[in-house]
Amino acid sequence: MKRKAVTLVGSLILSAILTITALAEPQTQQAAEDELESYRQLIQDNDYNFTVGMNDFILNYTLDERRQMMGAKLPDNWREIWSANRPEGFVAKTRDDLPATFNWADSGKITGVRNQQSCGSCWIFCAVASMEAQYLIDFGLTYDMSEQEVLSCYSFDWGCEGGSWEMVFDYVYEHGICAESYLPYQGYDRYPCPDPMPPRVARGTEYIYIPEDELSIKTALLDGPVVSFFNVSDPFHGYQDGCYSIHDLESEGGHGILIVGWDDNQCDGNGAWRIKNSWGTSWGTGGYGWIQYGVSGIGWAAVQAVLDNVDVVFIEEDSLPEGDVCSKYFTILHPGGGAGIHTFSLINGELPPGIRLDSIGVLHRYPSIGGKYDFTLQVRDESVPPFTFQRPYELWIEPLINGDTDCDWDLDILDIVNLVDYKFKQGEPPVYVPQSCDTECDEDCDVLDIVRLINYKFKSGLYPCQWEY
Repeated sequence: MKRKAVTLVGSLILSAILTITALAEPQTQQAAEDELESYRQLIQDNDYNFTVGMNDFILNYTLDERRQMMGAKLPDNWREIWSANRPEGFVAKTRDDLPATFNWADSGKITGVRNQQSCGSCWIFCAVASMEAQYLIDFGLTYDMSEQEVLSCYSFDWGCEGGSWEMVFDYVYEHGICAESYLPYQGYDRYPCPDPMPPRVARGTEYIYIPEDELSIKTALLDGPVVSFFNVSDPFHGYQDGCYSIHDLESEGGHGILIVGWDDNQCDGNGAWRIKNSWGTSWGTGGYGWIQYGVSGIGWAAVQAVLDNVDVVFIEEDSLPEGDVCSKYFTILHPGGGAGIHTFSLINGELPPGIRLDSIGVLHRYPSIGGKYDFTLQVRDESVPPFTFQRPYELWIEPLINGDTDCDWDLDILDIVNLVDYKFKQGEPPVYVPQSCDTECDEDCDVLDIVRLINYKFKSGLYPCQWEY
């Protein structure tokens, strides 16, 4: 692995230079139309059941440039590796035990379609798409991870020429990965790796090898999407919709895609995989396509992300709602990620008097003293070893108006009556004693408080004192 530190100014200058350098010369509209027409003729001559159309991939890059962007590089002995590393205890379901159709994209568990641009980084995009989907499926967490981090920090100076998805999983397992917002995609492998590294949003992602047969892939798909090899022939560049069924293992078009589902009814009953591509949303149907089972190596070198014990847990709320001493406070804290039951605790500062934090993350009960309270809460999950997250909070509790005996946020004759009843007629005490009774702030409730409240209400006297918070 190579890592290069640069100054902020140098990084910005280099970024601008590399962005300009990386721009490819688009082919002409006419050349793109001619290319698509040749594919339409091929489809007609061979009775293929898919359509092609204009997209950014066809228009922005020449055919030779696109061919060079096929970046899936498998070792020559990949079948031996997959055979030797079959997941322990993995048993493929029978055809009768599997539904005829299944699609993770339909359930909203797949993140948005990305664009690898002019770089042969499909091997990174399909692996990152797999991890993003698995975080959504397992934890309900929507991550947009930085493909550029892997391209810059792991494959510096060669990643656009291709690689394998195993390398991406290994990198994230060892180093974690930052968010796209910290290191946006540049489409260039000479873009410098940041130093220091941005915050990690995910780490510890493992993967399992999936046998290449149809039933094994379907069985694995029930747990999440599967990364797969696919050998691309030229008409696939213009794929628009329908069943792609050109079988081609001769051309050097190794590509990494994400299988997100299947439909046994597609391709005249031959069945097809639903795939997510990394050529932008103008390709296929919003970036998705159908590839017939067994065509052009689809299903080869398949792997699946596994998030059994990843370090990911946090408190979703970044602020707490205000409260007041006249109302019951109730807030539920929500953990993000992690495994098993989450335990919340106070580790620094003090909660407002009267408010309680339950271990399940509920802040509740009646606060008794207003003011601003600073404290730090921690959530802990049941991973082994456990993962914890801490977040500081500032909570404002609106104070009581001194003299407001019934907590109605008003000073009126009822407060005077309540004070008289409490002090001389054994009546019910004010809601909070002495705050709601002490109009002089001498930490006592006596006849002088009643007099002051009467003077304020009926004789233009001074407003009752107010405690400082």
